[in-house]
Amino acid sequence: EMTVIMLCAKDGRRLIPVEGARNIYYRCPCFYRENRSDGEKPCNMRMSLIRSDMVKQDARNKYANGELKTGKMYICGHIAYRVARISEDYITIYVRRTQS
Repeated sequence: EMTVIMLCAKDGRRLIPVEGARNIYYRCPCFYRENRSDGEKPCNMRMSLIRSDMVKQDARNKYANGELKTGKMYICGHIAYRVARISEDYITIYVRRTQS
C-alpha cells in the first residue's frame, strides 16, 4: 500500500499523532510552544484519525487511477490537500481544513 505523508499546509511540518481526552488525532507540531520560534503563532491544524484515513485513501485511489498530479489541489470532506511529491514508495501532501 502506498504511504501518504501529511504535512501542514501552513508551515510544512509533518502532522504528528496526539492523544486527546477522548481519542487520538493528528496535529501540527507548531501548536506546541516548544516547536515554535519567538513570536510565531500556534498552528491549529488538526484532523481526526478517521478523516486522515479518508484523505489518505482518496489520494491512494486517485494515484491508482492515474488522476493524482503533483501541484494539484483536491478536496476530501472538509480537508483540502495539495500534492507535493509522488514517488514510487510514497505520496507527500499538504493538508488544511476547509472549515472548522
